Amino acid sequence: MLAARGGTYFRIDLDAFPRDYELVQSFQPHGCHGEIRHLPSGVSLVVADVGADWARKPADFAYLSEELGAQELAYAKLESEQALFGLLYGLDCYWIGHPLTMRGAMWKGERSARSCCGISCRSGMPMRAARSSST
Repeated sequence: MLAARGGTYFRIDLDAFPRDYELVQSFQPHGCHGEIRHLPSGVSLVVADVGADWARKPADFAYLSEELGAQELAYAKLESEQALFGLLYGLDCYWIGHPLTMRGAMWKGERSARSCCGISCRSGMPMRAARSSST
C-alpha cells in the first residue's frame, strides 16, 4: 500500500545500530539537518522527509568491536541512544509506537496500571514499598 501511494520506507534495525549505520547531524542557524545511511546497502534517509515513524520493541545495540568492557559498553549504549533518539524525538511526524511509550511498557507496574484503566483488575504478584532507613 505504501509503494502504491509512492511512499518509501527506511528500516533501522537497532540490533545492527550503530555498527551498520552512519548518522550525520548538522546544527545550523536556520535549523537542523539529519541523515541516516545504512552502510551495507548504501540506502539513506533525510530525516526531514520522514512522515511517519513506526517504532517496535527495543533491541541491544551492536558495535564494531564485540570486546568492549562493561564500562565502555555502558557508555557506548548511552551515546548511541542520545545520538539516535535525540534525532528521532525531534521529528514532527505521525508516530506508531512512540519510543517513550514503549519504554514505559517495559515497566510491569506501569503496564499493569495502564491495562486496568476503567476495569476491575487484580495483580497476581503483590508489590511492597521499600522500607526507608532512618539515619
